[in-house]
Amino acid sequence: MKKISVTLISRGLLSNKEAQVLLLLCEGMTRQEIADYFYRSLKTINAQVESISRKLECHSTAEIVATAVGNNMVLIDITYSQSSAYKFIMLLLVMLNILPFLNNDLDIEMRRAPRSPRPVRSMRLSGRFVRGNKQI
Repeated sequence: MKKISVTLISRGLLSNKEAQVLLLLCEGMTRQEIADYFYRSLKTINAQVESISRKLECHSTAEIVATAVGNNMVLIDITYSQSSAYKFIMLLLVMLNILPFLNNDLDIEMRRAPRSPRPVRSMRLSGRFVRGNKQI
C-alpha cells in the first residue's frame, strides 16, 4: 500500500482555501471527494479549481499538480508500507521457488510455456487476398 503525504511550501498567489484544495488534489483526491471532505458543494470546489487553474496558467488537474511541484509550491512524499500478510506471502513465494532446487525429491516441474506457432502471412495479389496457396 502506498501513502502520499503532501506538504505546502509556498502558497504563491493562492488563497488559503485554494491552497488546501491544491494539497488534496496533489494527494490524488477527486473533486467530489474534496467537496465531501470540506462539506462544500461540487460547484464550489470546481470554481476553486478553476481559480487555481487560472492563477497557475494550467488547463487540467494533472497540469496543476505538475506545475505546483515544478514551482516548489508543494513537496510530495510517497511511502510504501507492506502489511505482515504481504511479507508472509512474498516469503512463501521465495521459498517455493527455492525449494525445488534444494530438494530434488519434489515433483514440481518448472518449465517455460511452449512457443506459439508462426503466424500465417497473407498478401494481396491483384485485388484478392491469398493465404498460403489458397485464395480467400
